Amino acid sequence: MVISFIFGFTVYSSILTINLEEIPSGPILVGLSIGFSSVALIYSFLDICIAHFNPAITFAAILFRKIDVAEGIIYILSQCLGFVIAVGIVIMSFPGDSKKLLDILTPGPVNEKVSTGNLMSTEIFLSGILVFVCFAVAINKKKKVAYQSEVDTDLLARVEDTSPDTTILGPLAIGLCLGFLAFLGNSTSGGAFNPALVFGPVLLGGKNGWKNSWKYWVAEFVGGFCGAGIQVLLTLEFY
Repeated sequence: MVISFIFGFTVYSSILTINLEEIPSGPILVGLSIGFSSVALIYSFLDICIAHFNPAITFAAILFRKIDVAEGIIYILSQCLGFVIAVGIVIMSFPGDSKKLLDILTPGPVNEKVSTGNLMSTEIFLSGILVFVCFAVAINKKKKVAYQSEVDTDLLARVEDTSPDTTILGPLAIGLCLGFLAFLGNSTSGGAFNPALVFGPVLLGGKNGWKNSWKYWVAEFVGGFCGAGIQVLLTLEFY
């Protein structure tokens, strides 16, 4: 819950900042905030918990049996609660009418030309890419032995005979992924790719929240499942 709160506070604060101040380079600020904060948070919480702050990732991990169902559900509920608290704190921290601030934070189509199909396809692909990367570098890593010898197994002890351990770089890869994905949905869905991020302002009464939220949730969970499924499929050995 704590990691979700901090991440949510960062994202919501950056969104309000660029909207209230009308900063031309706003999307860049949001993308950098998301990327840098996620790297710092994952490294900080990795020794305490699984460092998930996205239900789409946790949901995919449950489906592919990478995490216990009960534990996964608790994580998802904690993530949603963390984002709800973050919305409340951010609304109290910024000047202006709370209703207007909530409307700014509530995800939805960026304009009337964006159809439901445009929005959902964007969220499916963004969520799929994110979950694929998370599975590849952290959840479903597959480290192969690069050298084997039936004659002399001692050779396996050599450093150069095994592929490098990329675990330490996992949070960096995930943070970079989150950062560049934040730039990709600005013309359609706004680029949420996180069900809990959508849930926070919707629960507190953002404009048209319940009307549009289901589109995000369905697309993000479907995208997460597809991204995880592709990564798991690619790591299977068929020989």
